[in-house]
Amino acid sequence: MKKLIAVSITLALSSHAIAEEVETGFGGEIGLGISYFSQDGNLNTSNDTQLTSPNQTLGAEAEINPEIIGELYYTFGQEANHQIFVSTNNEESIKADLAVELGYRTEIGEDSTLSVSYLTGLVADESWANPYLLNQKREITEVSSSGFRLEYDNIAGTGFGFESVYYSEDVDNERSGEGLGIDTKVLQRSGSGFELGFEYEMQFTNDATLTPRLTYGSFSADGDAFSNTTIGGELTYIKMMGDHALGLQGFYNNIAFDGANPLFDDKTRTDSEYGFGALYQYQGFMGWEDVSLLGLAAYEIGDSDIDFYDVTEYQLGAALSYSF
Repeated sequence: MKKLIAVSITLALSSHAIAEEVETGFGGEIGLGISYFSQDGNLNTSNDTQLTSPNQTLGAEAEINPEIIGELYYTFGQEANHQIFVSTNNEESIKADLAVELGYRTEIGEDSTLSVSYLTGLVADESWANPYLLNQKREITEVSSSGFRLEYDNIAGTGFGFESVYYSEDVDNERSGEGLGIDTKVLQRSGSGFELGFEYEMQFTNDATLTPRLTYGSFSADGDAFSNTTIGGELTYIKMMGDHALGLQGFYNNIAFDGANPLFDDKTRTDSEYGFGALYQYQGFMGWEDVSLLGLAAYEIGDSDIDFYDVTEYQLGAALSYSF
């Protein structure tokens, strides 16, 4: 599912927009936080309860995780309008518990920014090697991923933006459907895909913006039952209040899969994902000009017409970051 960390990235790194940089040299941000994350559903590797039926839904399991915020950039050029950067990336552009992004961004005109980057997982995501195994302990495997991103913000000063991501995923020890008397090829989850995003930032008031975003994605898996097309939308509201900022975001995705799933009466799966999140930022926390306090809350639901894939999750988090 899509974690609503995009809100925190929008605000936490807003001060790093290249259009606001006036000096060449190094700069960046570093921060550390903690989050409480709870998820129910059959695909949660934190819950090692054995499945006894494909119609069973496992209860919620919670975990507490450290959160790392970081970006280091070098600004250069006669007009200080070029940057190279390396940063942590907590969005789910690729599947990774912690990803790093290495890229280049440049200012085009006075208000537009174009960036290209490469993303790779530092800490791989986890999944069940065979999620459908009954009455036995399921083994955990890693999902490694990487991708490329192209992003163009505020095109020609119009408020329109465009983003494209191409990525690949590899399930290291893929054993889906083994021992169940079916053709396991259709359940293979490794593959590659792309996502396109189109947005328009509107000046809602003098100190607030409203940004609708439309997304389209396609994933080609090694197994037809996991190849899919995604169409979705987001709406983000950001309110600035002096040293304080509030971000609110909601999203909805419809995911249509290509092939029949032989484990569930040859049904072709369709999912709906939706969620809401809020982020609070306090710049100058405790009187420290370059220190920000961040607080995040998010709630998300994945509703599938195959109940086995249903999931509900929520997240609470807090962090301190230092800009330099």
